[in-house]
Amino acid sequence: KRGLIYVLISVILLTAVLVLIKTFTSTKVYNSTISFSTTDESTLETLKAHKANAVNKALQADEKELKMSVDVVKNLSVSAVIPEENEKDSAFIPTSFIVSLKSSSDLKLSSGEYKSLVDNIAKEYVNQFATSSMPELYQDVADVNAQLENNVEYLQIAFYLSDLIDDYLLNLNSFASSNAAATTFANNGITLNGVISDLNFLKSSVGNLKYTIAKNKYGFNLNDYLATTEALITAEEDKYKQINIDAQAALTAYKATISDITQTESNVYVVDTSVFKLLSEKAETASKQYAEATRKKTEITTFKTLVGSEAGTQNEGVATSLKSSATALSLVLNNYKTLANEFNGNKTSISPASISKPASSASESFINIKIVLIADVAVALIAYIVAFSQTYAVMKKKGELN
Repeated sequence: KRGLIYVLISVILLTAVLVLIKTFTSTKVYNSTISFSTTDESTLETLKAHKANAVNKALQADEKELKMSVDVVKNLSVSAVIPEENEKDSAFIPTSFIVSLKSSSDLKLSSGEYKSLVDNIAKEYVNQFATSSMPELYQDVADVNAQLENNVEYLQIAFYLSDLIDDYLLNLNSFASSNAAATTFANNGITLNGVISDLNFLKSSVGNLKYTIAKNKYGFNLNDYLATTEALITAEEDKYKQINIDAQAALTAYKATISDITQTESNVYVVDTSVFKLLSEKAETASKQYAEATRKKTEITTFKTLVGSEAGTQNEGVATSLKSSATALSLVLNNYKTLANEFNGNKTSISPASISKPASSASESFINIKIVLIADVAVALIAYIVAFSQTYAVMKKKGELN
């Protein structure tokens, strides 16, 4: 009886004390869960690397001051959700991740504001991974029949079609490289990979046609066209060369600025990486424009050599080929527009990232249920030993053990 009373009193008192300590020492944590359809070993590190960028955008969405970002980043963590049965499986790749923000007196936010901020941080992470809309290809194919009736040079029409195809390919290849899930989306048997393949075939076909026109001197006044075009493309090459130099200089200066920024206590750069992304894209675009202008200038120079000083001639077969190429390009473009409209209306169903659990709060403390149970078992044993010792001493003194 003494042992039972001692154990009950000790366990009740200790549990009450531990719960009281837990209440006063616990920190509120706000969590949101992001889930992916597919991930790899680098997904978690990528999420951690973009903490500052996601926080800055989320603060702007919540109309909060950006100077808070240092404290938010310091108290923000991203962890993988690993089921208990996979804890010892080193090959397991998690597909869900928890974004957690610990409350801090420095932030001075209400519970509702914490939840809103965490939700917006999760949204920014999803935006970085989510499938984008297929790009809109604005320019339709011009009426080649009308151009031929107005005696537009065959080579000029071929260059127009070639430039249009190159522009479409640049946009679609760029989209496909960062949205792999979109490349297999099909509509009536049409896929993005199929459209790109058709455009590449047309590019090769029109390229051969350009060479044929120059080699056989088909046209109306081919030498004048080539001389004028060479002058224009030289000016374009010089322009893009300077733009490329300026863009690279801006990017280099930005990198130097970043290297001087002091890191936070959590060893994360508090800087909006979207600026770096925009500058990188601008520099990359400028490089491509310069390279394309140089390529086209080389092509024009080659064609000038082929044509020489001889007078041009007309050829009905070339005109027919140009019409056929324009018709084929219009068909591919229409197929793509139908595919893009269907995809953009359903892209959320194949988006690789989504918020599976919106923000909720929980208390976090160094005292958990395991510690409480271990402490209760220990104190119960001690209480029982003390009770047993006291009972033994009393019984021995009364001679009840003889």
